[in-house]
Amino acid sequence: MLSSVVCNHALRATSRRAALLTNNNKHLLSCTTQNINGGVRFYRGESGDMVQNVDEKEHALQEKAKDRYATIMDQHRSLPETDADRKKRLIYRSKQRGWLEVDLLLGTWANENVNDLADDELDLFEELVNEETIDIYNILTLRADIPDRLDNKVVRGIQEWAKMSPLGKADRDTYEDVKRKNNLI
Repeated sequence: MLSSVVCNHALRATSRRAALLTNNNKHLLSCTTQNINGGVRFYRGESGDMVQNVDEKEHALQEKAKDRYATIMDQHRSLPETDADRKKRLIYRSKQRGWLEVDLLLGTWANENVNDLADDELDLFEELVNEETIDIYNILTLRADIPDRLDNKVVRGIQEWAKMSPLGKADRDTYEDVKRKNNLI
């Protein structure tokens, strides 16, 4: 077993976690670290799985924060109740997909058209937005057929718009103008 001197030296070498790899048997030995409040925490070694080892101050703070945490999580999980909030959320989700091509096509269409959609059309559009980004791209660019569950007037309208859109067919200046107009830059 390693001496406490070696373990303490390793603790000073790294501020939060120290691990030494012995040359003979290649076992990972974990040492304890001191947290800011002076309590001891274990990192995987002797602590067991999922056993919290917190001092009284930290436990008191966790108990104090539980009600506020539950309130915040309830607000986070609930969907907006107004149509305006829902439309803003759908526009944002359409613009922030993570793929530039989908962000431009779907985000531009949403920015131009979502505010004019009726509630049933918003439901149809939200079904499309809930799909994976690669699937949306393939549907919009006609690389894949529209799945039966998404085959509706909104998705077909977006496909038609994407075929006629200047994005992908325009010169650089037109492309930049469309991005600026729809707040995509």
